[in-house]
Amino acid sequence: MIISGIEVAISKLNTQEKEKIRQKVSRTLNHPPNQPLRNPREKHILRNLKNRKEIVITQADKGGTTVIMNKTEYQNKMENILKDSTTFEPLTDTERNQVYLNIKKDINRLKKSKIITEDEHKAFLNNSDSEAHIYGKPKLHKQNIPLRPIVAFYLSPIAPIAKFLTKFLQPLVRTHTPTQSIANIPTFIQEILNTNIENHHLIVSFDVEALYPSLPHQLILENTKSLLIENRLDQTVINKIIELIDTVKPRYNEPWI
Repeated sequence: MIISGIEVAISKLNTQEKEKIRQKVSRTLNHPPNQPLRNPREKHILRNLKNRKEIVITQADKGGTTVIMNKTEYQNKMENILKDSTTFEPLTDTERNQVYLNIKKDINRLKKSKIITEDEHKAFLNNSDSEAHIYGKPKLHKQNIPLRPIVAFYLSPIAPIAKFLTKFLQPLVRTHTPTQSIANIPTFIQEILNTNIENHHLIVSFDVEALYPSLPHQLILENTKSLLIENRLDQTVINKIIELIDTVKPRYNEPWI
């Protein structure tokens, strides 16, 4: 793997200094200064990189850094992720088509019950039968540089429903952020500097793997409904949201698509 030499250069600095440099680099990469067009030599180099079949060009999990990986290494890491049978399950074409059919049946049922409108029904069904696709972002800050799997659903049959639900659920996230949460590493550093830690105390960090697939679906529905009621939404709207969430959630022996 070929990565930026920044992590190597800052490896001997303390945690706070490392994070400051990472933040500055991230801002520079995301908002570069105005520069003239690349010269012919730079364009030639970029074109050659793009055409090389033995590499993968992607973004790091944090900071937006551009990463160039050996394609075989990238594919091996992604295949290992997909071998996790607790999160992913292979589908035959018949099983795949049955999942799509079940979703369409649920959408038709919601229209028949007048839980969704005619326009919403058309919008939810007006999507391709393409599968979601998965890709990985390298975690440069972790040992052996594992990949963080990202599943993109924007072409899948549930994409229009998810987009519709976002406008109702996103405000709940903004107004019900837990007080125990930390936004980022600089915030954590600032908090810890103002915290009195006894000599016999230990700070323990836990890394949760596959958090979202592990969440109990019924608990999600119950908590979401409670938050919607607290926000005084109309009961008809609440029923619609809960039914739609239930439609796109995984069912027994049916993975998210």
